[in-house]
Amino acid sequence: MSFIRNCPQCGKEIHYKHSKDCNQAKKSNKTCKSCYQIGKTINRKNLSLSINCLRCGKEHLFKSKRWYDNFLKKDCLCKSCFYQEKFFGEYIRNCPQCNKEIKYKDKNNVNFAEKNNILCCQCTNKNSMTNIKKEKISVSSQGKNNPMYGKSFYDIWKEKHGEQIANQKLNQFKIKAKNNSLGKNNPMYGKPAPQGSGNGWSGYYKNYYFRSLLELSYLKYLLDNNIKFENGEKKKYCIEYQFNNVDRTYRPDYFLVETQELIEIKPKNLINSQINKIKFEAGRQKYGNKFKVLTEDNLIKLNFDEIYILYKTKDLIFDKKYDIKFKQIYDIKGE
Repeated sequence: MSFIRNCPQCGKEIHYKHSKDCNQAKKSNKTCKSCYQIGKTINRKNLSLSINCLRCGKEHLFKSKRWYDNFLKKDCLCKSCFYQEKFFGEYIRNCPQCNKEIKYKDKNNVNFAEKNNILCCQCTNKNSMTNIKKEKISVSSQGKNNPMYGKSFYDIWKEKHGEQIANQKLNQFKIKAKNNSLGKNNPMYGKPAPQGSGNGWSGYYKNYYFRSLLELSYLKYLLDNNIKFENGEKKKYCIEYQFNNVDRTYRPDYFLVETQELIEIKPKNLINSQINKIKFEAGRQKYGNKFKVLTEDNLIKLNFDEIYILYKTKDLIFDKKYDIKFKQIYDIKGE
């Protein structure tokens, strides 16, 4: 049960738990909380204990005479302006390390700082003793000074536990590392293979990347015949499949815009490998007859002389390791 009375100022209902509290409030003619706070601020503003900061012009109200006197002692400056005036003045010098301006109130402080080559706060933090100690420790633990120099975890396990337990620990470590990088745990899951990976002759033909000479032959065919295509390694063409109960992803080589076909270029001797069979089956399940695998039987492969002409005209640029290999072949042929 609650006892109710109205605020004498705004008429708002005020609830009380006990009748005594309600009766006392009526006798003293108490107002609600909001009216009380409004009246408090009005009374404070009407007091003469208010003064403006001489520097920033901000108005300050004071509850007591003591606080008002303290403000006058600070030459009528608010806290921020007072400390700026106290520690920073018109005397300026530049930090010898970062050339940043540093302000001083007293000229003696400037002379002392110049004599002792004192830096600004940021530079002193950078050059603090902790950082110097860290640098010394890093230098003292480099190379042959490092206690792990020329050792591996296996060597330490062998010294502590013996060869048998060390071999067991090494096998457990390899299994954990393998499981942590399988399927979706692999950081490369769902991403195309990085450029330059694999054993195929890779490079650029007219600013289009290829991963093998078969891909180069097909790429030249597409560009010569003005066939519109896209790179099949885009995320939207990604195909998911499973191999040895591990989730994997695969992306074809090219997407033909007009026929809406996905093209995979593969050497004939690799088509019947177990992993490629599963890949291509997943591609056919997702795209049906639009997914096609082309080999040497379906393409006119470029011969060495044709590749040499493209290389000479700089339409063809091999990756670094294949560029060296290609130049060695020229020397063998006497080019």
